[in-house]
Amino acid sequence: MSGSPTGDLHAICIAPMLGPHQTAAPDWDSAAFHPGSEPRVRSTKTMQDDREKRIETVLGNDTGRCARNALRWHAHLLENLPLPLRVTGTEDFPWEERYVIGGWDPEEYKELKKSKPSFEDIFDLVEIGEPGERNDLIAKIKRLSDGKEFEIGLSWLMPEGDDESLHTSLQDYGGWYWTF
Repeated sequence: MSGSPTGDLHAICIAPMLGPHQTAAPDWDSAAFHPGSEPRVRSTKTMQDDREKRIETVLGNDTGRCARNALRWHAHLLENLPLPLRVTGTEDFPWEERYVIGGWDPEEYKELKKSKPSFEDIFDLVEIGEPGERNDLIAKIKRLSDGKEFEIGLSWLMPEGDDESLHTSLQDYGGWYWTF
């Protein structure tokens, strides 16, 4: 990896869906793709700059994580995301970490997943509530497999499917929450 330690950490934090040895995923410039030619890859720096510009569009110059900015995100997402929205987890939810990483009883994990939300489940995001105690917006979700409802921080979720605008909005929110 090259660059400053802070820059590398920044790239890791805003791109949670990467493999263990990646610091940033390539962003294929689909407008540049033509049959018979290779698509261009946008640089990590360009992607970070683009994300920061989109975040500043929502929040202005004060991009710190605080209740006021969480409420700005709340208004922006309510205006721009269609609800219900099909979502899944970005990575293992906080309660799952000890089971996913290992060392804890897999049978217990299987049993707990019946009564708790799992990052592997598919949900409908039915409501985006105001921020909780850590300024993460509260997502009210309904698991498709059994109809059970849960609440979790919105920063732990990402849309299912290929609609880039939905992914961008939630990834920008998650990037703001985990990075700023």
